[in-house]
Amino acid sequence: MDFTVENLLVNAGQLGLKENGIVIPLEQPAPYMTMNQRKHWTWNAKTKRAWRDAAFYAACAWRMDFDARRLNHKAVIRFIFPVTSNRRRDPHNYYPTIKPIIDGLTDANFWPDDTPQYVETREPVFGKCKLVYIIIEEQ
Repeated sequence: MDFTVENLLVNAGQLGLKENGIVIPLEQPAPYMTMNQRKHWTWNAKTKRAWRDAAFYAACAWRMDFDARRLNHKAVIRFIFPVTSNRRRDPHNYYPTIKPIIDGLTDANFWPDDTPQYVETREPVFGKCKLVYIIIEEQ
């Protein structure tokens, strides 16, 4: 698990990033949500809102920097989540964190809707980095 973000982004065998891929850096706004947690509903609501808002504002900032357009074709979304230890993780347990991020990107008008017609997600990758990276590729 000694990956650097540059290696994860450049290594096409791991992420398959194409030239037209979008990479959006995102500061972690709240703790990760996992499927194994049993938190109070208010904690869940606040945490989901923090992730959704952070993804929305990061996407809007990215769109302001580039000549962005709405993606009308199916998009494949990958994530790099920062970690500090080498312990094993179950990637699909992090989908409660991924869903609000995708909702925030939908709010930012990246695609018409977050249905399978427009959005496909991959399991997250964990790396020793400081930011969450959202990688979007149009198919």
